[in-house]
Amino acid sequence: MRLGYAVFAFEEMDEALSRPPLAAVRALQAVGIVPKAEGWASMPHAMRLSLATHGSQYVLDLPTIQSVAAQIPPRFVQLVGARREVEARNIPSRVVSAMAGIHRLTEAQWQALHPFERFTLDTLSANARLIWRALDEMARLPGHMLFGITKGQQWIGQLARCELLVSSKALSALAAKQVLEGRALDLARATGRRAARRSPELLDAIAGRTVGPVELESTANVAKGEIVWQAHVSADDGEFLPDASLLAVTSAATALCGMLRGLDPGVRLVGAAMREEPWPGNEAGDEQTKIFVPR
Repeated sequence: MRLGYAVFAFEEMDEALSRPPLAAVRALQAVGIVPKAEGWASMPHAMRLSLATHGSQYVLDLPTIQSVAAQIPPRFVQLVGARREVEARNIPSRVVSAMAGIHRLTEAQWQALHPFERFTLDTLSANARLIWRALDEMARLPGHMLFGITKGQQWIGQLARCELLVSSKALSALAAKQVLEGRALDLARATGRRAARRSPELLDAIAGRTVGPVELESTANVAKGEIVWQAHVSADDGEFLPDASLLAVTSAATALCGMLRGLDPGVRLVGAAMREEPWPGNEAGDEQTKIFVPR
């Protein structure tokens, strides 16, 4: 459990709820409101928490949600048509398509899901990576009706990739944690994540967007003398952001390149591109990978 209400680990929420979690999005969309970034920022923490709590319930309390949402300054909200709850009886075709390569839900399984879970899968149906992560978190909850469905599986899809060619001497120093007191890879990863978070400021193509989940990892191949960075960055509405993903991997690789140049003057970046390939290493599965859903 990350916080005291429904929130996925992949959402990367901080305690301040600096971005609207999916539970709050469900609540607000149910009353026809989409807050601008300034609108969400203007809310006190208690108000953000209230919306997230209400949005995680089995049945939405629309009058109460409307009352809370009415406190957002009108200039900071966009009025849209109220979003109806996702159909419980039949699986939406977009969800069927998104799940085709992951797990084919039966109608009985779909109907047994919590409405917030159905909302999440429907909302993320255009982002194969995030829908996988949502399913993976559900599948790790003992007693959940989807428990174990992702066990032994590895996600494959569009990722940004950048290779760093490194000498065996530098790779050995990294493995022995002799570079920056063993913090080199962590610091490079932090650099890449910062770049991804700032990508709307740096890249005109996504100006004005808000970055949501940022995944960035590295793997080393000693035989090839390379370190491969891979990234998948999404907007807060679930859209995959390939440009931000490329910025993340190249920034991380560049940062690590600078850290290793003293050991390997020939260290260099090659092959930055988008590719269809497996996510590196194990899927998120530690004690943080949980979702709390009131039932």
